[in-house]
This record gives sequence, C-alpha cells and structure tokens, in this order.
Amino acid sequence: MISMAFAPVDSTIKEKIISAYLAGRGRNQIDRDLNGQGIRVSHSSISNIINAYRRQHEQSSKSQGLQSHSDTTDSNASISTTANINDTDSPLLNGIGQANIN
Repeated sequence: MISMAFAPVDSTIKEKIISAYLAGRGRNQIDRDLNGQGIRVSHSSISNIINAYRRQHEQSSKSQGLQSHSDTTDSNASISTTANINDTDSPLLNGIGQANIN
C-alpha cells in the first residue's frame, strides 16, 4: 500500500483562494487560476479552505448579531397573547377543540 501525504497549503495560497472566492470565483475557476500561476492545489483542499472560511465567517456574524440584538433589547419588555378558543367563526374550530368537518 502506498501512502501519500500532502503538505499543508501555505497561508499565502489560502489567502489567494479566499480572495478569489470573495471575488465570486468558483472552485474550478480558482483551480484554473492557480494552475495558471504554477500553483497546484487539489479541488478538495480548495473546497475545504472555502468551507472553513464560510463556517468561521458565519459563526462570527451570528455572535455579532446576537450581541447587537441583546444590546438593543429592552429587558422589561414582554409579549402577551390571548386566543378565544370558543370562537365559532374559526374555519378550523367548531366549539372547543372540535374539528369542523364538512
């Protein structure tokens, strides 16, 4: 059995991949661009780098969104809802909890 180990992708190449991704290029186009520069990176490595960037970016966006939301939320605010379950005008209810079957 032959085992091949690949060297980790250099950080400058990762930056090129992320920049190309942010510019709207897809994985195959990024691969062609890098090959044109004499840089060989597998499709799966390109995908892994892009996916890692997206995961990191999504997590930081969510945590920033939660922080800004908690900063603007009034801690004394409350919501109260009521429903009249005896409302016979409902197309789904006829009396209390009975389905209206026609």
